[in-house]
Amino acid sequence: MKKNKKKWIIICAAVAVAVVLILVNVGPFLSMSPAATGRIADTGIIAVNNSMCSVYLVESSEGYALIDAGINMNGLAKTLAELGVDPADVKYVFLTHSDGDHVAALPLFPNAAIYMGEDEKQLLDGRTNRSGSAGNSLPAGIDLSSIILLGDGQEIMIGERVIKAVKAPGHTPGSMLYIADGKYVFSGDAFKIANHKMSVHPYTMDAKTSNDTMQRLYGEITGTELTVTAHYGYYSSANLILG
Repeated sequence: MKKNKKKWIIICAAVAVAVVLILVNVGPFLSMSPAATGRIADTGIIAVNNSMCSVYLVESSEGYALIDAGINMNGLAKTLAELGVDPADVKYVFLTHSDGDHVAALPLFPNAAIYMGEDEKQLLDGRTNRSGSAGNSLPAGIDLSSIILLGDGQEIMIGERVIKAVKAPGHTPGSMLYIADGKYVFSGDAFKIANHKMSVHPYTMDAKTSNDTMQRLYGEITGTELTVTAHYGYYSSANLILG
């Protein structure tokens, strides 16, 4: 009887631990509400929903720039076809960071120059682990040496548009956000937004650095018109508050 009781206690404890682990790892996904596919009015930006995240096309006279490359290549190809967008017309891809849900569809864009923050390289070349004992990786066919590394404040001209790279470390060491035309912030996973409150994004490597980033960039972000996220839709920048 005592053995059975002990056995049930162990089983219950194991179940409880499993439930906690599931909630910790899966729970944050339940609060994600990525932008639906469609044009964002009066911006020249197209949101493209890709499963648990959204990527964004920025229109220009030189073709499209794409902010991040999503988690599902087949799904992204299908949605682009429905929008009438040829992946060959995507000339630039700007990665906010190197997590798998932001790089998976890179092979879909053979004509694109790929940009990434210079401090993110460490997650891809074996110097720094993303979690546990593993770093991040790029999809097959995408070589790290082909990626153009950006420094803080660096600007890229795309036709009539200007894309400014801004270092936003915390979620990953080399996370970048991008500001298009001084008006539109593409924040990637630099922070979470819920009810207009900015806070640390789930799965962030360094919460303190992330908080420091939000404090440092808050004035610049709220001075723009729109803040566009990977997992939480988009918001009027002026209405954002630090949570």
